[in-house]
Amino acid sequence: FAMAPWLPFIRGTLAAVLLEQGDYVRAVDDALEAARIFSEDHSPVSVEGRASNLATAALAHYRQGNIQDANRLLREAKQLAAHDEMVEKASAIITLPKV
Repeated sequence: FAMAPWLPFIRGTLAAVLLEQGDYVRAVDDALEAARIFSEDHSPVSVEGRASNLATAALAHYRQGNIQDANRLLREAKQLAAHDEMVEKASAIITLPKV
């Protein structure tokens, strides 16, 4: 990570590792930064990358008890790529309220 922090794939992977280690604050920060970087790219893979990182941030918020932020991010991730692996994982854990 120290060698290429500007690469969203690397930053997103770090965020996922931090999430699993329980470092939720850093996981949110890195996942949202990766999602932001992906949003600047207009390639098809960037949409899934953004969704995956939004889902990572949603799970980190959820595990901190920030349910409203978790729901907001998960909704956005599902709109982008509902079948992304991380989006599906977050969806299985976080139950969105009916809108």
